[in-house]
Order: sequence, then structure tokens, then C-alpha cells
Amino acid sequence: MTLLQYHLSQYPNGDTIFPFHIDIHPIERTFPTHRHDFLECAYVQSGTGTEEVNGQSFSLQPGTLAFIRPFDTHAIHCDQTEGSLVLYNINFRPELFASWELASSSLYPLLYERSKWPHSHVQLQGEARKRAEVLTKDMHKAYLSSSPHRYVRLQAQLTDLLLLFFEAAQNQPAKEGTRPADTWQVLDYIHAHFREPLRLKDLASTFHVSASYLSEKIISMCGKPFTAYLHELRVRHACSLLHATRMAIADIAEASGFVSIKTFSRVFKSYTGKTPSAYRKETQWE
Repeated sequence: MTLLQYHLSQYPNGDTIFPFHIDIHPIERTFPTHRHDFLECAYVQSGTGTEEVNGQSFSLQPGTLAFIRPFDTHAIHCDQTEGSLVLYNINFRPELFASWELASSSLYPLLYERSKWPHSHVQLQGEARKRAEVLTKDMHKAYLSSSPHRYVRLQAQLTDLLLLFFEAAQNQPAKEGTRPADTWQVLDYIHAHFREPLRLKDLASTFHVSASYLSEKIISMCGKPFTAYLHELRVRHACSLLHATRMAIADIAEASGFVSIKTFSRVFKSYTGKTPSAYRKETQWE
């Protein structure tokens, strides 16, 4: 099976202070094979079909809740005999939870440790399905509103929806066949541990591959070298902290994985065009 597909790195609001987007997405036939560097959660409102994720096939029907991690290869096929397949589609980045200590500490392991949930899709039943229907509808309404409290509401509702998924997924047996272990596991590890000291040679040793092989695979999957990808994750995390907290800039540098404030300031400006203090002044809520 070939992994040729197109890569998505942007979505509406993806590079803003609140990297969240939700829309209602009708699929008439097929959404082609693709992957992206952000997280995706989708809830089937109506219609039926299938979704191929990393070579595995999952049924889609009303009540299906899916969670797609960065660089998962996936495609959606509509069963045209049932009309359009209609999804609530949610795109977000993990730094959405950066300033929410409790959510961050409990959600990060779930977001990136597939051993805790062997499936990317679950079929919700009973009260869980009713709750997901209410949450997705309310999130879409809040997203389109101009309420000054919509970000807080959306963050809480997304957390609730994700917990519905994880609780259901943990109760399902694992399917045979998983995505290739080495590169995928390393990317998951980077996302889960980017705030800690990470070096390419140490990662290669941990996952029993050569540094040169791993470097080539990361470039192939991410479109950029390991260091550039790591810096991007750290800068996005720092942006969230600068925007939503009053932490000292030196503390934010450390909390984002940088070994010195000098390195942090240099890398941050190279990605954003601003110093950390200037970014905070322009974006922080009053």
C-alpha cells in the first residue's frame, strides 16, 4: 500500500492564539488520502461510510467518534446509497490546553500514547452518544458566536468530548495490524515529550534505529528536519503560555523545552518575527 498523499499543515485559526476550528463537513463521495500535523476529532451526524486510517478500515455511522493524531494517513469514503456523510469536524493543536494545568497534565498522555487507546474510532451508545451530539452542536454554535467567553466554553467542551472518546476506546480490544512502528512512534514520542531535553541521536538509540535513518524518515514525514520540527512545537507551546498566562518569560522558555532564554528568544523570533515580550504585549488578554 502506498503512502502517497497530500499533507495539510494549515486550517482556519490554526496559527492564532486559540488554535481551534469546527465546521459541519458533508462528504458526497470521497475525501482523498491525506495527513496533517495537527489533531482532528470528528463526529458523524448522519450518513454512513468508511474511513481508512494507517491501513485499517473503520465503519462510519451516526454516533461514530473519531480521533486522528498528527501524521496519521487517512481517507474517508461515503456510502452513496445513504446520501451524504455529514460530520462535525474539529481541528486543534495540543497547545490549546497549555495554560490549563489539569487538562494539560491528564490529556497529553492520552493524546499521544496509543497503548492507552488502541482504536482511532469508537461507536458511542446511549448517554455517551447523546452527550456527544449536544457537545458538537454547542461547540459549533459557540464557535460562530461573538461571546467573550466562547474560548473558555470551547476548551471545556472539547475536553469533555475527548474524554468521551478515550473512555470508550479503552474498553475496546485492539485490532490486528498497526501503523509502522519506528517513525510513527518517534513522532508520537516527540509530541508527548517536546518540553523535555530531546536529541536525535538519543531518540535513535531509544527506538533502535540509526540517527541518519531517523533523520531521513522525519524529513519525509514532516517536511522538515528534526530540530526545526522540535523548535516549531516548542514555539507554539510558548506562544500559548505567553498569551494565556503571566509566567515569567524565562520560566516559559524552560517550560517549553529551551535550555536558555537566549536560545529561546532567538528561535522564537525566527519563527514569529517578534520577541517573546512583544508577542505577549500584542496577544495577551487583559
